[in-house]
Amino acid sequence: MKLNADMVFDSLPHDLLPSMAGAKEQALLLHRPKLFESGDKELMTNHLYVLTRERLPSRLEVGRGVVLLCIGDAPKLDWYRSRCCVISVREDADFYSTFNVVQRIFDSYDAWEEHLNECFTEASSIQEMLDASSDMVGNPMLVVDSQFSYLGMTRGPWTDYSAHPQARGLGALEMEEFLREHDLEMYTERPFVLETQGVKTLCVNLLEDGAYLGCLTIAADERPFVPSDTPKAAFLADMVKRALKQLALTSDEGTGSPRGILQSLILDQPIDARERERLDHASKDKAFLCLRLRLGRRIGGMPLGFVCNAVENDFPGGMAFSYKDASVVAVVETPPQWPEDPTAILVERLSALMESSTVQIGVSNRTESLVDIRMALVEATIALDEGSLLDPGKGLYTFQDYALAELITRPLDELPLERFFSPGLARLVRHDAVSPVSYVETLRSFLNNNLSVTATASALYIHRSTLIERLDRIRRLLGENLDDPDVRLRIEIVLRAMKLREQTDKGSD
Repeated sequence: MKLNADMVFDSLPHDLLPSMAGAKEQALLLHRPKLFESGDKELMTNHLYVLTRERLPSRLEVGRGVVLLCIGDAPKLDWYRSRCCVISVREDADFYSTFNVVQRIFDSYDAWEEHLNECFTEASSIQEMLDASSDMVGNPMLVVDSQFSYLGMTRGPWTDYSAHPQARGLGALEMEEFLREHDLEMYTERPFVLETQGVKTLCVNLLEDGAYLGCLTIAADERPFVPSDTPKAAFLADMVKRALKQLALTSDEGTGSPRGILQSLILDQPIDARERERLDHASKDKAFLCLRLRLGRRIGGMPLGFVCNAVENDFPGGMAFSYKDASVVAVVETPPQWPEDPTAILVERLSALMESSTVQIGVSNRTESLVDIRMALVEATIALDEGSLLDPGKGLYTFQDYALAELITRPLDELPLERFFSPGLARLVRHDAVSPVSYVETLRSFLNNNLSVTATASALYIHRSTLIERLDRIRRLLGENLDDPDVRLRIEIVLRAMKLREQTDKGSD
């Protein structure tokens, strides 16, 4: 492995009393040390020479990137300092011991490079690459991906948070503080130093063709930074980037995975029969919600990938995607123990994100098949658009709360009528599919007769007591307050649309 002057100088033992001056190269181009021969007429480009002051000629041709390591100091070294990098050590140092010290410095870097290459060729984890670099770097390290999920870390200031069982990356409040103190330099190509929450960090972005893959961060937690930390960080970051690219090629989250298929659906791209079958299998005995998150000004500087990660932290097993460059779409599973109205749980789970930003969230109806996630996204978008317009300060909007507004203001051309069913109305329809008694017709008649039991019983030609018992069962299944004018109006509109569709279907036959 080739080094630079800083890497050699910072690795020299302190008892040699080293000092350094003169022009030096930052690139890793420096070859292993050479013994200066009395017949040498020039100092070769990017070579390191070890010699004593007595053997140093007054003048020599000096190539670019030369480093002289001289035992003892002398006035004639000033001429070389103006042309190359000169490292001086104490004059009583043993020549051969010093030469071997420099060789061992190169040996240690060669061993590090070899270890990292082994990690890469054996498809080891990022964590193993950091563990292999711990002694060489000498400070805590952290690698995150483009969604600010932890890929690996050594001990350090971030360990306490990351040890949380649900944690995969920085929390929303931590990220907001980071962004408030510093501009997020996600596309800076060179290593840069930040100071966040009192900790100085050396960061190297992992970029590929301008795309942000993640970041390597080293914290000055155990010792202050020295100049050689920068090239070491850049070298390690390059190895980590290679490993990230390799992991991406072997990842099970590609286009054929449930995540990849869902992303295609969200982007309104077609999927084939095999992909539909895979989603059906992933949906078995489950129910899901689709969330659409629109970011306000306070959170606007956060990468969408970070917001995706924050949502996935709040909903283990959920999947979140960047959408249309300005929002995030998430698909979360709803366990059976969740209530029919999930608003309280969603607010609780998303509280950190909502408190740290002006994010607005639209929530779909439950869907029992991931194949229908595109329609669920339409519902979440409707809830977000209508809710943010009618109740701008609310923050979280469910589709059922704004379905009536959507029915009134827009034609039914984007969503099937069934998507406007409340959970209770859907239960009535399912009852009617297996029963000779139609609860939907009973409810329609009851509403048409202005909630009059007498008039409804007469219209249906049934006894009053029979109707009362049936209405009790309908109310329990429906689970909605028919005395609320908005609830009643929404149900009436849906029931009338159902009737119209039935009549249209009969006419087409």
